[in-house]
Amino acid sequence: NVSLRELELLKKYPKVVDRVTAKLDTVMSLLYEFDTYKPLVDAVLGDGSDKLYLIVAMNSAEIRACGGFPGSIGTVTIKDGILEFGDFKGVYNAITFNNGDLIKSTYEENLLFVKKWFGGSQTRATTNPHFPRAAQILADGYKNKHKVKPDGVIAMTPHILSRLIAITEPVTLSNGVILDENYSMKYLQRDIYFQYFKKAKTQKKRDVANDITDQLFAEAADKTLKNVMSKMDTQSIRKLFEVVKASGEDRVFMIWLADKNAQKVVKKLGFSGSLNTDKKHPEIGIFYSIRDANKLGFYVDLTAKLGKGKKNADGSMTYPVTVTLKNSIDKKSIKQGKGNDYLTSKHAGTAMRSRIYFFAPYGGGINSYTSTMPNLLTNVAYYKKLKVYYSPTFDVKPGVKVVFTFNIVTAKGVTEEPKIVMTPTLSAFRDAEAPETETDAATGTETQQQDKNAA
Repeated sequence: NVSLRELELLKKYPKVVDRVTAKLDTVMSLLYEFDTYKPLVDAVLGDGSDKLYLIVAMNSAEIRACGGFPGSIGTVTIKDGILEFGDFKGVYNAITFNNGDLIKSTYEENLLFVKKWFGGSQTRATTNPHFPRAAQILADGYKNKHKVKPDGVIAMTPHILSRLIAITEPVTLSNGVILDENYSMKYLQRDIYFQYFKKAKTQKKRDVANDITDQLFAEAADKTLKNVMSKMDTQSIRKLFEVVKASGEDRVFMIWLADKNAQKVVKKLGFSGSLNTDKKHPEIGIFYSIRDANKLGFYVDLTAKLGKGKKNADGSMTYPVTVTLKNSIDKKSIKQGKGNDYLTSKHAGTAMRSRIYFFAPYGGGINSYTSTMPNLLTNVAYYKKLKVYYSPTFDVKPGVKVVFTFNIVTAKGVTEEPKIVMTPTLSAFRDAEAPETETDAATGTETQQQDKNAA
């Protein structure tokens, strides 16, 4: 209840009322977000017992269907209510490698994701776009090496660092390189490798370069997270919620929990990275891998366009889909990476050794499939009860564009437009330049010195 006197005061100071109302709206919005994600926090914390989770940093420069090669793996433990982060280690030091018999891959998995890859090593689990399956394999690999079974796996691509830097501030690395929201991706997914691996043509030099790049990546993550934690005002918290939500929607941030009930919560909130089996809310899965251990992922252009739907006699819908894949590596990068297969490719003049998958919506199908690449084979299979078209390994040379067209048919009676879900790529960051410092502007000199002796 408001008295007449109070009402007069409110009328007299409308700007004050507006500011107070805006603050209340912000608080209510944050409370709503907390309420939305509280079940996720509860699922991760569990029943109060000690927990061990793997934190997997997927490298999108080595692009795999699930997001990227799991280059570094760290841990987070919850013990006696205390959260503690462990150091990141290279994947080969974190999990077992040549133990294909322990994976027990299915016939469909060996067919789709290449037996000698997916079924041959736990480090290649992310060639499968179904994150819960990849996560279970990574967890088993950790158990095989350390004799401790993780309670879950949290995976992320470097995109999330760029998004976090955008809501805090640029990060300066120990080698002098400044990372802002745009250049952070280009540096960590392209320039850093050409900087330290360009002359690393022996295994010994590659090991040194690996150590340097891993350390710099860890430093970037550490400084970014500290910046986030140091700015926990209402605006920052709201932006953080936005980053988390967006990163779940485009498969940049995914969670798998061993507890089945907890995983149901993760899936409901959209962070499971699962292939979609919800008939009422159809999805089209478009997933892509480069089968070589190089950094050509930075030059992958992968786009998809959904056409206008047409209703069929049985109540299903048909939608035309156009997918374009292009190798956009530039001549300068080809020249810089020449003779170093770790940077570019030994195949057909820096070709991307590719494998692509098109998953139909649950209960639906694919028809009228064509591609512009001559003699490109196409196979059909089923995985997780989803129909999938896929092309066995094919090379995409520099500058070459391959266009795939097909029709997606939804399940009977489903009229909701399908959502397109794809492997996240790096093309949006390709033209980014290192941020200019005051010294650059004043003298034109380069202040971001590279460590010439490192590799």
